[in-house]
Amino acid sequence: MTLRWWRDEDYYSDWHGSYEISGGPLITQAIHSLELVTHLTRGAGIKKVSASKLKTRKEIPMSDVIVAVVEFDNGVVANIEVCLATRSQNLESSIFVVGSNGSMKVSGVALSEFVHPDTDSAKDVSHDGHYYGNGHTSLYHAHSNHCLGEKNTDTELLTNPRDVVKTIELIEAIEKAIQ
Repeated sequence: MTLRWWRDEDYYSDWHGSYEISGGPLITQAIHSLELVTHLTRGAGIKKVSASKLKTRKEIPMSDVIVAVVEFDNGVVANIEVCLATRSQNLESSIFVVGSNGSMKVSGVALSEFVHPDTDSAKDVSHDGHYYGNGHTSLYHAHSNHCLGEKNTDTELLTNPRDVVKTIELIEAIEKAIQ
């Protein structure tokens, strides 16, 4: 999983700059990508984590680069890179999966392109011209419809609370390995 974005000094001037309030870059920027990692590992427990962090700018209050290698109980190994220092632009957010039956990559600036190496093609799956897609908008509609008891709710968009716990456990394991 790779997240290479840019967050300038102004980004850190509000609550984002307080680790105690924001939870840091794994929560504020990488949470959705890490949720996909836990989903792809089928919620396996964490066996071992090696991690490191780097603060590339003295003007910001926290690390802006975090790398980790996570080994899960089911044998899956995840290589995780979160970089908020790609000077002046968001470069990519991607997940590359290698399996016994093939490989694939979801990439783009915000996981908006599907690449399958066997077809040598990329498909942009972004929606409605939104720069980061409209995933949040669809999620908000699905959640509100579900809460209101609407019949046509896209419940597959809703995250199971057990999945959230697995993602938080992953973040906590990475943070613990850094210290």
